[in-house]
Amino acid sequence: MKNMKDLINEIKVGRRGFFKWGAIAGTAATLPLWIQKLMPSPIGMREPRVKPQGEEHFFPAVCSCCDAGCGALVRVIEGQAVGIKGNPNHPISQGALCPKGFALTQELYHPDRVKTPLKRQGERGSNNWKPISWDEAVSEIAGKLKEIRSQGEPNSLLILTNTTRNFERLLLQRFATAFGTPNFVEIGWDFGKGMVDAAHAMMGTEFVIDLEDAAFVISFGFDWLQSFTSPVEATRAYAKLRRGRPDRRIRIVQVEPHMSVTGIKADEWIAVKPYTESALALGMAHIIVAEGLYDEEFVSTKTFGFEDFKDAEGNSHRGFKSIVLEDYEPEKVSKFTGVKVETIRRLAYEFAEKKPSIALADRTRFYDQMAVLALNALVGSIGVKGGILPLPAFSPFMLPPCPQDEIARNGLSKRRIDKSGENLFPLANSAAEQIPDVLLGNNTPYQVKALILHRANPVFLSPDLNRWIETIRKIPFVVSMTSFMDETSIFADIILPLHATLESWQGIATRTLKGTPVLSVSKPVVEPLYDTKNAGDVVISLAKAIGGTVAQAFPWESVEQAMKESLKGLFESGRGELISEPPVEEEDSWIEEETKPTLDKWFRNIAAVGGWVDKKAAITPKFNTPSGKFEFYSQILKQKLGDQANDLACLPHVEHPEFLGELKKEVRLSTAPPAGNGTSEPMHLYLFVPLVFQNGEGAHLPYLQGMAGSYLSERRWHTWIEINPETAKELGLREDEFIWVISPIGRIRARVRFYVGVPKDVVAMPLGLGHTAYGRWAEGVGSNPASIVPKILDEVTGQPLWQLTLVRLAKGGRV
Repeated sequence: MKNMKDLINEIKVGRRGFFKWGAIAGTAATLPLWIQKLMPSPIGMREPRVKPQGEEHFFPAVCSCCDAGCGALVRVIEGQAVGIKGNPNHPISQGALCPKGFALTQELYHPDRVKTPLKRQGERGSNNWKPISWDEAVSEIAGKLKEIRSQGEPNSLLILTNTTRNFERLLLQRFATAFGTPNFVEIGWDFGKGMVDAAHAMMGTEFVIDLEDAAFVISFGFDWLQSFTSPVEATRAYAKLRRGRPDRRIRIVQVEPHMSVTGIKADEWIAVKPYTESALALGMAHIIVAEGLYDEEFVSTKTFGFEDFKDAEGNSHRGFKSIVLEDYEPEKVSKFTGVKVETIRRLAYEFAEKKPSIALADRTRFYDQMAVLALNALVGSIGVKGGILPLPAFSPFMLPPCPQDEIARNGLSKRRIDKSGENLFPLANSAAEQIPDVLLGNNTPYQVKALILHRANPVFLSPDLNRWIETIRKIPFVVSMTSFMDETSIFADIILPLHATLESWQGIATRTLKGTPVLSVSKPVVEPLYDTKNAGDVVISLAKAIGGTVAQAFPWESVEQAMKESLKGLFESGRGELISEPPVEEEDSWIEEETKPTLDKWFRNIAAVGGWVDKKAAITPKFNTPSGKFEFYSQILKQKLGDQANDLACLPHVEHPEFLGELKKEVRLSTAPPAGNGTSEPMHLYLFVPLVFQNGEGAHLPYLQGMAGSYLSERRWHTWIEINPETAKELGLREDEFIWVISPIGRIRARVRFYVGVPKDVVAMPLGLGHTAYGRWAEGVGSNPASIVPKILDEVTGQPLWQLTLVRLAKGGRV
């Protein structure tokens, strides 16, 4: 409460103050009432709205909150951003935005942004900082990095970045290559990423999902209406599915232990036992195969490994057909999942008959992903309208070859510190959660001497997060590029403040759900409010300060120039078109229409309208596998694992003794807390991420905080725990009381919410709250469930497995 009053005192209610409040609370009728009452205007006092004076402009912008690259239009008056809406001409957003897009103005005017470069004073983690200039910051960082290179150890630099794939990330990756470190590592939550690992193993490529033309959608634990890669497109597809057609009835089924937003909106919610979704998928596959319901033409001509086969050396191998027929009988699956045999049979028939049908899964255990993706291949729903479309990523940004000296080449030849791509995690591009174990253990290949964080916050995002605090304390030199002082940045030596989205150049390349290539580009719509920079410009400055081949790799003066030059190939191809007509430039008004366009003008026009699209692009689904087909038996994985791998390791299966037979692999559920800790029997902890906290961000913005848990009519900010009313009654728990949630590694407090959408032996909690930093509206609000989740990584992908924790509940009193 005190912090809010302090903020009110900071912002005078004049014209400029009004604009700041309008930006902070643009649609803030959703804010908690206690905040509304404190606001001087226009929400709390309900005063007449002040009419903005000055000329009004709408400038295109690109939302950078996720990889979707939605287009927005920002209302600007006298240089102030006073409103935001979706860009109706943009192929992704089509005039809509998700809540995170609408919160971009709150991000811009947030009083807790890092406003100038900072240098640590005192002990790490003391949060004591001294403002410094950009020249001082760049000089000190470049000096440390030059020292590392002079010692012939460029590989001792670790760069941690988030998972958003925009242009500035490309520049950061180029910096790692020019410097000579193999340790460019992504870190972030996997919720909402989809079956990306299975797609790589079974199709050899990325994919899009043609949701809106499907006739039947079944999702196995993927809350796609809340956690989809492109939330706006998912919502639009749902709306089109629900419009109905005279010739068919669309069916949506959600399979998961917790009734998510998608489960609420679905035709049917099937409450399986936790982490058994893939068994149900394979049980359906058993019926489809056994009863000949599969697409014989697709399976016989466009797949590999369905039948048993012999390799080039004459060795016999089991195929997918043998696995599902022998190990996944409906009765066995029913006992394991808790789903009735007749339900499994009905789902199998519906999925095979209501074409095109789609089966979805999130980025959970690798073999679970495989099981669900295989269902799509069985019924021929891959590469067809209304199905899964295997397509390569759209990558128009082409930078020239990166120069490297001998120091860089030597550094790049070293092992990655996260051990990704090795036998431990054969399909991992990054295995960030392995880094603390390596650096804190006795088997590290070398020490990390410097860490650069780019919008990365492992101290909040990671399971068993205290590992990261100890790890970062051990690294001699830490730099954080961020807009807000988050939990990880507190332990840095130097903070480099980044622009807010609306102050910065943005560039994101993606595809629509139909596969159409889209390039979203926007320039700053307002001048920077503080002494901040674009991350791309920071990288360019650092490279030039280091000198040598590192500087040669960055010949550009700015991120704008680098982005423009990277798109030269796309410009020269003559493909595509602007998403809308560009505004007429005064100096060009007299030029004849036949004048040949230049790269400069083409790029200016793209930025002026917000993007480019290739509506005529040939959408040709293609498999990039050794067989050139969809592979039930993944030869890509076989090559990674080597000859020692058995057939089961390359096929979809359930990792459980009941299905693994003689292998007797242990179930990797974390052990339950001792019986003395808590009043309940062990319960399964099911975690989910509300849309407003996707990617671990958003809790610092009041507009988004006020939306979390809306399906439970949440009105107060705190981490809640969803409990079946019958379970709560048995344990003597009251709604709204605070209890302890106790795991094998710790405990947190949460507020009880009764919810019939969880089975009796399951409790569900949201991720995204419980910050210990990150601004006044995030710090101290709720608890972070990640802190009580043991670190268990998938053996193939190196990704954390979030749903394997058992907890007990205990009375905790009020907070």
